[in-house]
Amino acid sequence: MISSVTPSSDPFNGLNDDYKTLFKPLPFPVQLEQPGVADLPKKQKLDVPEIRASKTTDRKKSNAQIVYTRITGGNNHMHAKSEHVMFVSRKKTMCSGRGHDVRSVVASLESINHMLLDESSHLDGDINPLDDWRRVSALRNWTLDGITLGLDNEANESQALNVCIQGFAPVRNVFCKRIPNILEVCYLILVAEKVTIDGKPMYKFEYVPCTSHALADPKSAQHLSDAQRKMAVGSWQIGRIVDTAAVNETDQHTLTLNVQIKWVGWRALRLCYPESNVGVNLQGEPNAPINPTSLQLFEWPTEVDVNKPLPKPEVPPMSDAELKINKSAIEDETQRGSDPFF
Repeated sequence: MISSVTPSSDPFNGLNDDYKTLFKPLPFPVQLEQPGVADLPKKQKLDVPEIRASKTTDRKKSNAQIVYTRITGGNNHMHAKSEHVMFVSRKKTMCSGRGHDVRSVVASLESINHMLLDESSHLDGDINPLDDWRRVSALRNWTLDGITLGLDNEANESQALNVCIQGFAPVRNVFCKRIPNILEVCYLILVAEKVTIDGKPMYKFEYVPCTSHALADPKSAQHLSDAQRKMAVGSWQIGRIVDTAAVNETDQHTLTLNVQIKWVGWRALRLCYPESNVGVNLQGEPNAPINPTSLQLFEWPTEVDVNKPLPKPEVPPMSDAELKINKSAIEDETQRGSDPFF
């Protein structure tokens, strides 16, 4: 072992001058084609990945399911049925008893219709319900939330409810007795009925589920009768049917909807389905809206003063850009009419 470290056993001769010549500069005739330059790097820090909005990612599709989680309290979750429409209260809440923790108040379609049977949810018969149905506090307070997701036992045992407000979702077929066609739209039609209570005329209301086939082809037998259609004041649009064979059981026939929740007034329904005669019987009642066939749509109000008449729908004034576009379109149409080559 001693001989292995002695100078005589070193094959490199103990780092002598010959070994040191390896670190001398290269001879003059040898030139590098791309000699390096001593300088600091251009990037002084690491690259940070770009943060993009969710709509620009390649994972979120246009038909992605958007779900709200409603937290309820007590036995309120028993009112929500899976794969059925669910209403939520705009004003009523419940406290769980832990500080300011608030719970949503939800209700099924059956619960809402039962609530509308109460006399407090009726409208004075001297008021035309085509637009003034909004005076009924129960109709203003309870709005359609969406489609409840999950199994029945999950909804009945949990106080956290997942509600699809947009996108594809399964829903029980309570809209018609037949198998509907693809691309039919599912509605909850709000129907008014004139009744007499203690000798006083009143209007009571009910939500009737149906599809757009009942409006486009009024002569067909549907859940929505001819009398109900002519007394309709508007509807909640739930969504368009994209699949009719999710479950084929007679008592559990399930549809797949592309959920798009919005309120559709009787004017818009009549424009979309001219043969439906939506609300035509109410036009003969006193205080009916003027010019009902106009394009003026009465949107959902946030607040209603019951002591003042509802404002008539008005077309908002055009902006300068809209006036310019409108003027250009009229000039083009005039030119087309005067030019024989058009």
